[in-house]
Amino acid sequence: MIISVYPKALAEDWALVANMQRFYKISLSDSLGFKYLLTTKDNTQSMFISDKYRKIHPPEPSRYILFEKKN
Repeated sequence: MIISVYPKALAEDWALVANMQRFYKISLSDSLGFKYLLTTKDNTQSMFISDKYRKIHPPEPSRYILFEKKN
């Protein structure tokens, strides 16, 4: 599975990339538009995210938040 990341720099956070591959078999892409999007807690107010995605996990984030594309 491939998920989008925002900001694009997350796609080059090699510790995050390695852990997503190792534990979840997920690849990260800096191209927006995939079904899921991973971002940091600091970036949730981006117009792109709030208009196109809805938060799905976790309820009380410490750092990362997973969004799902709206239908």
